[in-house]
Amino acid sequence: MKIHRIELENFRKFEHYSCQFGEQLTLIEGNQGSGKTSLIEALAIAAGSLFLGFDDITPRNIQAEDLRQFSGETPLNGKQYHVQISTQGMVQSQLIEWQRILKKPNGRTTGGESLLKISQELQAQVRKGSGVILPLVVYYGDNRQGWHQRSVRTVKANKPQTRTLGNCYWFNQKSPERRLLEWFKMMKSISQQEQKPWQIFVAVQEAIASCLDLQTIQYDLNQDKLFLNGQCLFEMNLSQRHLAVLVADIAYRAVVLNPQLTKQAIRETPGIVLIDDICLHLDAPVVESLLKHLPNIFPCLQFIATTPPFKSEFTSLPSLSLVQLKS
Repeated sequence: MKIHRIELENFRKFEHYSCQFGEQLTLIEGNQGSGKTSLIEALAIAAGSLFLGFDDITPRNIQAEDLRQFSGETPLNGKQYHVQISTQGMVQSQLIEWQRILKKPNGRTTGGESLLKISQELQAQVRKGSGVILPLVVYYGDNRQGWHQRSVRTVKANKPQTRTLGNCYWFNQKSPERRLLEWFKMMKSISQQEQKPWQIFVAVQEAIASCLDLQTIQYDLNQDKLFLNGQCLFEMNLSQRHLAVLVADIAYRAVVLNPQLTKQAIRETPGIVLIDDICLHLDAPVVESLLKHLPNIFPCLQFIATTPPFKSEFTSLPSLSLVQLKS
């Protein structure tokens, strides 16, 4: 799944706006108040339409706070209705267009019929136990300061009960650390029992190591802690820890969605990853490393992120496209 183009009508600050996105990595650049978060949340509504036909995943609908505000006297208390998000993209090898629409106060979001059919078919294939490849859709909001707990006292070794859990909590999740540690503990326990590592476990470890230039990633069952290059995750500096959790969460979701791909799930899972304020908690060198490595580690994923105005050398990245917003 990839989004090629989006068009907004009466969505937040945008009366009419449209733009296009690159195949692998797009940065939405602008100063505070330029509409970066508004645009990426519109993308979340568009991409989240994939879940319209799933039983246990909720899409992001157009809400009251998404309605465009404008000055002047109106009978609608300053809010402008008909709100529409129109999208063109590639889903399951099909080039399609779909809309999400809110027509009246206290109404419900409609549209998305063309994507609904694909979504329902994916859900049906999952129920049958087929090996259909499921797209990944995830949105990381700017509330990621809530990720960083001081520690997790007791970690349970939990295994996802269904593939669709790879897209669970897809929108604005607050704390993926516990879920990741539970999965790492389970993988470590299975590896010890079978006396060999699962390939999906190896794939997630390699994804994290590639982005952070690590030599070792180990879950210590005795201490109930995850160690990266011998350092406990909770003792790493904030920038490195944030990067580790972000990359690990994307990799974890890919292998949960598509375990039939084993180690190749990291490289072959398609989908969209949306990140609001990619610089949040990350030092400048870490951001540059992240932008360089993400398209290589996850070549079938499309990354779209917002950022304040950045240094010009970032524009030399071969996979980078740029959307510039004016205040």
